Amino acid sequence: MDWRAVCRCDDVTAEAVTVVEVDGVEVGLVRVGGTITAFENICPHQAGPVCDGEVMGPVEVLLDSDRRMLDERFAAHRRILICPWHGYSFDVATGECITDRKIHLRRWKVREDDGVVYVTVPGTRAAHRGQEGSNAT
Repeated sequence: MDWRAVCRCDDVTAEAVTVVEVDGVEVGLVRVGGTITAFENICPHQAGPVCDGEVMGPVEVLLDSDRRMLDERFAAHRRILICPWHGYSFDVATGECITDRKIHLRRWKVREDDGVVYVTVPGTRAAHRGQEGSNAT
């Protein structure tokens, strides 16, 4: 499998997408729960630059024992990416659209090794489909 070094592991955070270019293709990197996910910078809705969007926790509602709303907060354990063009929201860990589970971001294999982030090269069969393979994270 052909892997390309794209940045340092420290460059990728949970607060924003780090966009890198690999052979003319923009790939977004985000850290979720200690793991880096990678996906193509194209929203499947209308091909907008999804990586220009905001990364945040989804809103969750806190309920009392009678199921009355007490408060709202941003969830700390999950991250979503909101496309800036039309507001489509995607679970960063899975690439799945929050409102239509048939829509997914195009995920790329990614791995970390010795402080460096690697992604598969476009055009290879292994470049897409998320984190398949034994050495991908």
